[in-house]
Amino acid sequence: MKHFFYKLLFILMISCLPFFFFKLSAQEPEKIGERGYYLPTRIVVEFSGEKVVAEKGIPEWASAAVNLINELYPKYDKLLETEGHIPSGTITLRFEDSETIGWNSNTTIGISIRWIKPGERGEKDFGMVAHELVHFVQNYQGGDGTGIPGWATEGIGDYVRHVFYEPEKEMRPVNPDRESYTNGYQISGAFFMWIEDTYDRNFVKKLNLCARKRTYSDNLFVESTGKNLSDLWAEYVEKIIKPLRQENKRIVPATMFPNLMKYKKEFEEHFATLKQEMRPQQQGDEQGRRQGRGQRQQEN
Repeated sequence: MKHFFYKLLFILMISCLPFFFFKLSAQEPEKIGERGYYLPTRIVVEFSGEKVVAEKGIPEWASAAVNLINELYPKYDKLLETEGHIPSGTITLRFEDSETIGWNSNTTIGISIRWIKPGERGEKDFGMVAHELVHFVQNYQGGDGTGIPGWATEGIGDYVRHVFYEPEKEMRPVNPDRESYTNGYQISGAFFMWIEDTYDRNFVKKLNLCARKRTYSDNLFVESTGKNLSDLWAEYVEKIIKPLRQENKRIVPATMFPNLMKYKKEFEEHFATLKQEMRPQQQGDEQGRRQGRGQRQQEN
């Protein structure tokens, strides 16, 4: 009964807002230590329309998504860090009644309730949030042809999602007769996994750096592997995709790449150690913020 009361109160509070939106200005994230990582300063939840607010299970899904963002944001920041890059500290998580499953725009991650509501295929698809959060941290700037192509941006998104969030999850099958790395998402993400497992463990970091510095060219593949992009894809098809198709298998999870899993383990051990080292400072910062809020309340 108490749970129902609080949920009802939450829904009423949301529904009393104009157009059912929260609106807050963006802020820079909080830096934990000089060699540490960034944390989000604010996560804003938006429910677009009465139908979204009233949909069963959506407030609980939103709460779980916020917890996941708080967990993954500093890890993604450290994984894709480049000198001088500061991601936004304000993340808006927007829920709406849309045909588009998920999307990202500047500081907003959009989620369709049609996909995630109870009984639908995406009811437990928090990997979608993990993918869109990568784009939030990437924050690549295009415009003059030197940024990386869209298929590579999406490939990095699914590379990070499937390696660092859900490595056991199988990726969709590929038909090499009508699909290639340019299809992006899981297809190019798995391709990047193979490149790192076979040739260059830092390939995605190099690709990310080129995107940030706006210096991308396909020659990066040659520099990292000694082979051009077309030849690499042909090798990947022969060694990975065709054998899987002959066995009537889906593209198997990231765990199929042993060297990549070793690199993942090394990164996560390093990140866990870093979090432990930064914990006293983070706790001190949180205490300082609480004291500051208390002092402002007394002054008011």
